[in-house]
Amino acid sequence: MQAVYPFALRRLLADPKGSPLLRDTLLDLTRGDDGRLEPARVRRMLRDGARLSGRRQWKLLADAIRTPGGRRLGVDVAVEFFRRMWVKP
Repeated sequence: MQAVYPFALRRLLADPKGSPLLRDTLLDLTRGDDGRLEPARVRRMLRDGARLSGRRQWKLLADAIRTPGGRRLGVDVAVEFFRRMWVKP
């Protein structure tokens, strides 16, 4: 798992060919049953990746932001943050 998880996470975020399968997998890992982004799942994915790879979370985050999938996920997290902050349920 220590070797596979960080590789798989990088592959999911990079998604160089825009694979629908990789995008759906990333959505499954970061969203709840209702299809909404769950920031706790994103944090857990980042924490687990850091623990398994022996790298700091901020370094993984910096690497992720350099990828198309990482940037998309970052935008999704920001949108969800502001939605929860400003929109009452």
